[in-house]
Amino acid sequence: MCARFNSASLWQYLEFRHVNPPNHSFCPAWCHARKPFAITVAGLVTSLLICGPMASLRADTPVPVVDQQIIVVQQAALAVTTGQSLGQSFTVGLAGSLTRIDFQLGRNSGTTQPLQVELRAANGDLPDLAPSALLFSGTIAAADVPILTFTSSFTASIDLSSAAPVVTPGEKLVVLLSSSDSDWYNWDNSGYFNSNPYTNGTSVKLGYPDYSNWVTLDNWDFGFRTWVVPVPEPSVLLPVGLLILALRRWLAKR
Repeated sequence: MCARFNSASLWQYLEFRHVNPPNHSFCPAWCHARKPFAITVAGLVTSLLICGPMASLRADTPVPVVDQQIIVVQQAALAVTTGQSLGQSFTVGLAGSLTRIDFQLGRNSGTTQPLQVELRAANGDLPDLAPSALLFSGTIAAADVPILTFTSSFTASIDLSSAAPVVTPGEKLVVLLSSSDSDWYNWDNSGYFNSNPYTNGTSVKLGYPDYSNWVTLDNWDFGFRTWVVPVPEPSVLLPVGLLILALRRWLAKR
């Protein structure tokens, strides 16, 4: 197993040995022991380089955190069905990997076809339909969406962790929902108050009266939440760097 080392304590020990060197005059063999000692020090450094960061990473493994969200408390609902697709644009706030998106969704009891989910780069608030702009594509099974009309919280999710896109702060993305079912999924939104409570994006629609082009619904937002695994802090490498500096300083004084 790899041990956790305190580089500050090691530095203090090396300083102590420099100020209080052992008396080797009685032992002529000391000069022959220096080479094995150097090898031992090299082995220690190698072990710390390998084990130190691994132990730190095990202790500091990043976990997903909420980045963007809007919960629609009193809502209207729009149908995702054959002939109408809906979406929500948002602005990334955290650097890292986008691993999950939650939705305020319900469905009619007759809905059986899966819900198609796409994550795309955005041009303004509208989806970029170029093949290179598709960041993720997946489905949510009908059975994973509750049978209801209105929701008060997030009820369904899409897991992106198998191919999580890397995102950066300020990046504008849009998540799109579509279905081939003649019955409907309902995605709760703020249209009841004709309000736009999420200021970093808006809702979009593909459907009547324009079945060819996505358009913005500037005064509505759909209920959604994104989860991001943040980029690890570089501080996990600091103890190893301090250790190397301590060893170099100690060896230079000998």
